[in-house]
Amino acid sequence: MAYSISDSVNDKLEPRILIAVLIVSILEFEVFTFSRGVVEIAGQDAWLSLIIGAVIVSVNTFLLVKLMSRFPGENIFHFSPKVWGKPLGLVMIVGFLLYWLVFLITLLEDFSVANQTFFVREAQPIISVILLVIGAAWAVSYGFPALVRLLQILLPFIILPLLFIGGLALPHIQLEQFQPMLAGGIWPVLKGAILVAGFLQGLEIILFAGPFIKNPQKALKPALLGVNLIIFIALIQSVNAIGILGVDNIEVSVWPGIDTMSVIHFPGFPVERYELFLTLPWLVGIFSTLCVFLYLLSYGIVQTFNIQHRTVVIYLLAAVIVGGTLLFPNYAWTLQARELLNIVTLLFIAVIPVLTLILAVIRKKEGTEN
Repeated sequence: MAYSISDSVNDKLEPRILIAVLIVSILEFEVFTFSRGVVEIAGQDAWLSLIIGAVIVSVNTFLLVKLMSRFPGENIFHFSPKVWGKPLGLVMIVGFLLYWLVFLITLLEDFSVANQTFFVREAQPIISVILLVIGAAWAVSYGFPALVRLLQILLPFIILPLLFIGGLALPHIQLEQFQPMLAGGIWPVLKGAILVAGFLQGLEIILFAGPFIKNPQKALKPALLGVNLIIFIALIQSVNAIGILGVDNIEVSVWPGIDTMSVIHFPGFPVERYELFLTLPWLVGIFSTLCVFLYLLSYGIVQTFNIQHRTVVIYLLAAVIVGGTLLFPNYAWTLQARELLNIVTLLFIAVIPVLTLILAVIRKKEGTEN
C-alpha cells in the first residue's frame, strides 16, 4: 500500500486536537521519574524550576506553532530541505528518526521493567512488550486522523487518574521539606528549568500535525493549553514527591512518583497500595506515546526514502524496537539513556526548530499556501 501525505490530509482536524495529541504524546512513564532529575539539580526548589520551565516551554511552543503556520500543509520533513538545503535537511531528518527510535526502545524497556515489577513477575516480560507493540502497530496502520481520534478517547484515562492521585497525596505533604528556599541560589533553579524543557519529549509533534489541521494559525491556544496542563501535572507530582519523600529519598529513588504513593496511608480506608492507582495512566500513557512515535518514525522513513507498503514498514519497525530492548544489559543503562535523551530532546524540540524558523525568515522561505 503506497503512502503519501495526500492520503491522510483530506480529513482535516480542528486545532483543538493539539490538546489531546500533546498530552498523550508527552505524558508517559517518565512522569513518575521526572522529579528525581529536577530535584538532583534544584533540590527542594524544584517546584520553582517547573514554574520557570513552564514559561520557557510556552515560548518554545509559540515558536513551534509559528514555524508550523509558516508552512501550512507541510511538515518539517517537507520544508527543512527548502530552508537548510537538501544535504543538511537529510541529516536533520535522519537525526529525528534515530532520536525517535532510541526513545521508543527506552520507553518499552521502562514498560517491561515496571510490568515485571508490579504484575507479571514470573512470566517473560518480552511477551507483554510484543503484545503492546502489536496493538500500537495496528492502531498506527490506520493513519494519523484515526490515531488522533483514538488518542482523544484515551485522554481522560490519563488526566483524571493523575489529578485524583495528586489530590490524595496533598494532605500528606510536609511543608518543612521545602525549606530553606533558594539555599543554593537561583542558578540551580534555572538549570532545573532547562531540564523541564527537555522533559517534554513529543513537543515536536506540532511540526508534523500542521498538514492535518484546519487553520494552523489558530493552533497556538490549544498548544499552549496542552503543554501547560502537562507542566501542571508534573508540578503536582514533584510537589507531592518533595513534600512526602523529601529531597534525600527522591535522589535515591528509581520511581519517585510510585514511591510517593506507596507511603500514603489513610486509617480505616480499605485500599492499602495506592500506587496501583498509577497503573491505568501509566499503561494508557505508554501505549499512546508508543502509537504517536511509531507513527512519526514509520511515516518519516516512508516519506524520506519513498518506500511503498507503509504497513510492512510499521510492523518491521515494531520488530526492530522490540529487539532493541534486548540490547540493554540492565535497567541502570535505561535510566542513563533516559537522562541523555532529556538533553538531546532540547536539540530536536528547541534548537533545530528555532534555528529553522530564523533561517526561514532570513531566506524568506514559506509554504505555497501562504
